Amino acid sequence: MPVDFRIIKDTQKLGRFAKLEDIEKIENIQQHTVYYQAAAAHQDGVYLAQHDLSDEGYYIGIVSAENPDEGMHYTAVFPFQVGGSDWGYIPAILALALFLQLNYWLLNGGYQRLRNKT
Repeated sequence: MPVDFRIIKDTQKLGRFAKLEDIEKIENIQQHTVYYQAAAAHQDGVYLAQHDLSDEGYYIGIVSAENPDEGMHYTAVFPFQVGGSDWGYIPAILALALFLQLNYWLLNGGYQRLRNKT
């Protein structure tokens, strides 16, 4: 089964929501391609691709395989990030937890008890 592999820069900022339909809409995919390994059939069934991405950022991997016996074409799209960290919702959740804890403390007389001590 011939398999090819492509890595493109996520210039459209699709992120983890990237789908095959989004990739098919890209007019000149070669322009965004960072790495491409042409389709080849491997007798041992193991596919290996290795590439060093030197630039930090968001990328999308595209793996395509074709089964000539059944006439089927399979494609997998997976986004990934190189370098940096994506904190996501963690800062918002921590801020909300801190706000709720402070609110609980104030409503249960924590501030009054602190003032009465001094």
